[in-house]
Amino acid sequence: MADYFPSQPPTGGDVRIALAWVYMQLTGVAARMREGSDTMQLTVLHAPPAKFSDGTVVFADGTDWNPGSGRGMYCYENGGWSKK
Repeated sequence: MADYFPSQPPTGGDVRIALAWVYMQLTGVAARMREGSDTMQLTVLHAPPAKFSDGTVVFADGTDWNPGSGRGMYCYENGGWSKK
Protein backbone atom coordinates (compact mmCIF):
# COMPACT_ATOMS: atom_id res chain seq x y z
CA MET A 1 0.00 0.00 0.00
CA ALA A 2 1.34 3.41 -0.92
CA ASP A 3 1.98 6.02 1.76
CA TYR A 4 -0.75 8.54 2.37
CA PHE A 5 -0.07 12.04 3.59
CA PRO A 6 -3.11 14.17 4.47
CA SER A 7 -3.30 17.78 3.44
CA GLN A 8 -3.61 20.56 6.00
CA PRO A 9 -7.16 20.84 7.34
CA PRO A 10 -9.05 24.01 6.56
CA THR A 11 -9.24 26.79 9.11
CA GLY A 12 -12.31 28.76 9.92
CA GLY A 13 -15.77 27.77 11.02
CA ASP A 14 -17.45 26.69 7.78
CA VAL A 15 -18.73 23.17 8.43
CA ARG A 16 -19.34 22.51 4.71
CA ILE A 17 -15.68 23.13 3.89
CA ALA A 18 -14.56 20.92 6.79
CA LEU A 19 -16.87 18.10 5.67
CA ALA A 20 -15.61 18.36 2.09
CA TRP A 21 -12.02 18.16 3.37
CA VAL A 22 -12.77 15.05 5.45
CA TYR A 23 -14.48 13.42 2.47
CA MET A 24 -11.45 14.12 0.24
CA GLN A 25 -9.07 12.67 2.86
CA LEU A 26 -11.14 9.49 3.26
CA THR A 27 -11.38 9.12 -0.52
CA GLY A 28 -7.58 9.36 -0.75
CA VAL A 29 -7.07 6.73 1.98
CA ALA A 30 -9.55 4.37 0.31
CA ALA A 31 -7.77 4.76 -3.06
CA ARG A 32 -4.40 3.89 -1.49
CA MET A 33 -5.88 0.82 0.18
CA ARG A 34 -7.32 -0.42 -3.13
CA GLU A 35 -3.91 -0.14 -4.82
CA GLY A 36 -2.52 -3.08 -2.86
CA SER A 37 1.07 -4.25 -3.06
CA ASP A 38 3.05 -7.37 -3.85
CA THR A 39 5.63 -6.61 -1.16
CA MET A 40 5.86 -5.67 2.50
CA GLN A 41 8.73 -3.80 4.18
CA LEU A 42 9.40 -4.53 7.86
CA THR A 43 11.38 -2.08 9.98
CA VAL A 44 14.43 -3.66 11.65
CA LEU A 45 13.71 -3.60 15.39
CA HIS A 46 16.41 -3.22 18.04
CA ALA A 47 14.02 -4.07 20.89
CA PRO A 48 10.78 -6.02 21.12
CA PRO A 49 7.63 -4.05 20.28
CA ALA A 50 5.86 -2.48 23.25
CA LYS A 51 2.66 -4.38 22.46
CA PHE A 52 2.33 -7.71 20.71
CA SER A 53 0.08 -10.74 20.63
CA ASP A 54 -0.18 -14.02 18.71
CA GLY A 55 0.37 -13.32 15.03
CA THR A 56 2.68 -10.29 15.45
CA VAL A 57 5.42 -10.40 12.80
CA VAL A 58 8.68 -8.46 13.27
CA PHE A 59 12.24 -8.27 11.92
CA ALA A 60 14.81 -8.39 14.75
CA ASP A 61 18.30 -6.97 14.32
CA GLY A 62 19.77 -9.98 16.15
CA THR A 63 22.26 -7.91 18.17
CA ASP A 64 20.45 -5.36 20.34
CA TRP A 65 17.42 -7.67 20.31
CA ASN A 66 17.86 -11.36 19.64
CA PRO A 67 14.60 -13.29 20.14
CA GLY A 68 16.48 -16.58 19.91
CA SER A 69 18.09 -17.31 16.54
CA GLY A 70 19.83 -14.09 15.49
CA ARG A 71 18.86 -11.54 12.87
CA GLY A 72 15.69 -12.22 10.93
CA MET A 73 11.92 -12.34 10.74
CA TYR A 74 10.03 -13.69 13.75
CA CYS A 75 6.40 -14.38 14.55
CA TYR A 76 5.00 -14.30 18.08
CA GLU A 77 2.86 -17.38 18.69
CA ASN A 78 1.99 -19.61 21.62
CA GLY A 79 3.83 -17.40 24.11
CA GLY A 80 7.14 -17.02 22.25
CA TRP A 81 8.99 -15.73 19.20
CA SER A 82 9.75 -18.21 16.41
CA LYS A 83 12.04 -17.45 13.49
CA LYS A 84 10.42 -17.72 10.06
